[in-house]
Amino acid sequence: PGCAQAYVELGECLDHQGRLAEAAAVFRRGLAHAPGHAVLHGMTADTAWRLGDREAALAAVIRACELDRGYTWALSSRVTWSIELDRHAEARAFAESLVATNPRWAAAHEILAQVLGATGKHAERVAALRRALDLSPRLGSTRLQLLDALVELRQLDEARDVVAKGRALSGDTPPLMLREREIERASGHVVESRERLRTWLDANPDYVYGWIRYMTWCE
Repeated sequence: PGCAQAYVELGECLDHQGRLAEAAAVFRRGLAHAPGHAVLHGMTADTAWRLGDREAALAAVIRACELDRGYTWALSSRVTWSIELDRHAEARAFAESLVATNPRWAAAHEILAQVLGATGKHAERVAALRRALDLSPRLGSTRLQLLDALVELRQLDEARDVVAKGRALSGDTPPLMLREREIERASGHVVESRERLRTWLDANPDYVYGWIRYMTWCE
């Protein structure tokens, strides 16, 4: 009964079967035996949030963050949920504390960027994403977030530069290709960007997100 991982795995199994309330009960039992287990607190938070108990979820995820300051899912969820509950100041203060504690951790800057974007601080969001990418240049998801932010701000030359650096590191990946077409479209080349995207998709038909974007552009 004292094996925390057993409670984690049993709860996950129940969750996958759609038995969410039972999973939540298992996680709570696990915490009674292992109150210092960060992942059990995280699982408890996740099930509570999905069951609609927002305050319990936030309390549990805060405890998970306290127990493990490297638990990225918990850190990000704490910020996301605080924003959804209109506690923007709390979310920003927490994200800034992560950056202050570990300024060379890319994830901390990503979490801060999440808060800044949600609160309309778009230029600051771009700066935070740039810092995260400077620290970990191969973070593909961060590069894509930065590209989306730059396109939204119409900073298209900077976006092209970010694409070029990403291609130099990772090659011509489908997400980078799609962002390049989006930059082209934002530059006013609406027809050309759509036609180039279709040509690429004809040669690479398995890229589902590309087809979704293409159909949107055909509307």
